[in-house]
Amino acid sequence: MKWNASNKETETGNVLFHYTQLGELRKQLPPEPDPQLELSRKVKVFSVSKEYEVDIKTLIYTVSTLNSVIFGR
Repeated sequence: MKWNASNKETETGNVLFHYTQLGELRKQLPPEPDPQLELSRKVKVFSVSKEYEVDIKTLIYTVSTLNSVIFGR
């Protein structure tokens, strides 16, 4: 690791400090395993459904248009 020195001007004067780049150390870390989700113990608490008597194109257009009006997208 290569250490560098620098200073920072503050209201109370100069603060001297040393720093190094940690990117190379990060590359040496082993990858973290994917989390194992325990879904068997989960309970569905809330569910909502609604059927619309309209063709899918109209439904998708209406939902996406409403989404852009509400969220400005």
